Amino acid sequence: MNAITDELHDGKLFRLLVKPCEPEVLSEAVSGGSALYRTVAAETNLLDDTLMGSIKILSDILSVVSPEACDKSIRVARCVSHVTSKVCLFHSWCFEAAALLSQLGCISLDQEVVRAAFTDTHLSAKNRTRFEAHPGAARNILAGVRRLEPVGWMIAQQLSVGVPQNPVQSTELPAEALVFGAKMIKVAVAFDNLRTRRIATDEALLRLRYRCDFDRQIIDSLADMTFDQPKVELRKVSISTLPIGAILQQDVRNRGGVLMVAKGQEVTSSLLDRLKHYSTKRLIDNDVLALLSV
Repeated sequence: MNAITDELHDGKLFRLLVKPCEPEVLSEAVSGGSALYRTVAAETNLLDDTLMGSIKILSDILSVVSPEACDKSIRVARCVSHVTSKVCLFHSWCFEAAALLSQLGCISLDQEVVRAAFTDTHLSAKNRTRFEAHPGAARNILAGVRRLEPVGWMIAQQLSVGVPQNPVQSTELPAEALVFGAKMIKVAVAFDNLRTRRIATDEALLRLRYRCDFDRQIIDSLADMTFDQPKVELRKVSISTLPIGAILQQDVRNRGGVLMVAKGQEVTSSLLDRLKHYSTKRLIDNDVLALLSV
């Protein structure tokens, strides 16, 4: 009885019926439990849809403000997805969200600084400090959404030295899973930094293994990650016929030379709408070079 009482207090049981139980009481309890379940399920679905919609909106904003940062986030997300499919014991949307929003803080920076950092161009000490503050900026942006607090914490650890410490309390993931997620983001970002410098995968992994604060299991899980594209053909097509899923093979710049969309981005519905808008306004060329599935 003590155990049952504890379960009731914790909300794990809806109602306790003691036999013998009148049919009317049983019927009322079943009806009440079903109604409560439907209410909770509806609220959960609404919250999840709103939450994932918010993540998509933030990702779209990032693609507009900083195409390079968005492109990097997509590559980081692919690495994290590969790792979670192999070694992660905790399956959660939080990991995907942290990867996709890992570069969100770059919207607070001068985009020339962002481009220089991502192309391994020399940065002054002042600009380097500014750039390295972007993970904390992302955490601050996400702090207003309670369920995204663990996502913000994982993002904030990506450039830190040492093993991530003091994870936030979360109902989404236990502390050890949050720490593991932060380690994945760190390794994925560092791995992408090396590959962006055209360092071969084997050499990149070797360099990462020398870092004592990088998780060896995560590094090893990237060893068989392939970067081969599916069967595609390179074509120049008009934006009006550009299909969703195509991979842009050129930087899309406006008439003033400002980068609007970076090379390598996958065409999504929101990105396609934006390209069509730019094209209609004659802000960009109507034809783009892209990889299309055949």
